[in-house]
Amino acid sequence: MKHSTFPIVRLFTPLFILLLHSLLYANPPLQHGSNFLEAHEDTINIKHYYISEKLDGVRGYWTGKQLLTRQGNPIPAPDWFTENFGSIPLDGELWIDRDQFERVSGIVRTETPSDHDWRDVQFMIFDLPNYPEPFNERVVKMREIVTEQDVPWLKKIPQIQVNTIDEMQQYHQEIIQKRGEGLMLHHQDAYYHSGRVNHLLKVKEHHDAEGIVIEHFEGNGKFKGMLGSMLIEIKNGTQFKIGSGFTHEERENPPEIGECITFQYNGYTNNGIPRFARFLRIRHDRDSQTCLE
Repeated sequence: MKHSTFPIVRLFTPLFILLLHSLLYANPPLQHGSNFLEAHEDTINIKHYYISEKLDGVRGYWTGKQLLTRQGNPIPAPDWFTENFGSIPLDGELWIDRDQFERVSGIVRTETPSDHDWRDVQFMIFDLPNYPEPFNERVVKMREIVTEQDVPWLKKIPQIQVNTIDEMQQYHQEIIQKRGEGLMLHHQDAYYHSGRVNHLLKVKEHHDAEGIVIEHFEGNGKFKGMLGSMLIEIKNGTQFKIGSGFTHEERENPPEIGECITFQYNGYTNNGIPRFARFLRIRHDRDSQTCLE
């Protein structure tokens, strides 16, 4: 397959960028979930988990004084949006509605905030990073915070509990039918820990992951002169091509070299390559460091 005729700049390495970024920015000590696998159905007691909808928004971290991205960059929200959030650190999602990721992402990235746009944004909190109690007690505390602060756009993501895996799967399908992204399962006895943890599980219709764009390749036939596929690198250093999932506009103006993208896939090949990988979107809310967390 031919290389693209548009300019190509090969990354030094994702590791180089990670090291460089770590010298410039300090990431908030946020907790990240792991994928729910079929094996979990036989190994976990679902009665011990709180279940919430996985919102497709932009991660936000309220330090008690400032609203930050997951990378630790200040979010240029209007002062009125955060002035009554209180002093307790909050972990949550800046969210508008289902199928509104691109809009909320654009609002959050705009340097000069628009009051009109931010009126549609809600901060949906799902955890308390600095509250040293198990999750079931943090759920109670979040409810108290939302009630006490009395800010219309500061809300707690609803948490429910079920008795069986079948009930959880039924709830998952209800969310998917409403065009939701999936579920989060959070063990009731778990404490908040930064980094990737196994007591917080993501249940989604398709697996997805992030990768860094390494190289572009020009297409053939109807895609000649446009993007045919691109080489990406994922967390474990594996590199592979993605050639589907792009709109015509995205093929004409593809994600730039070094950008973070999200792709969907269905399991892995025997060689450890994501199977049937297809492009989903650019992750403007992640940089080269948090892309590969």
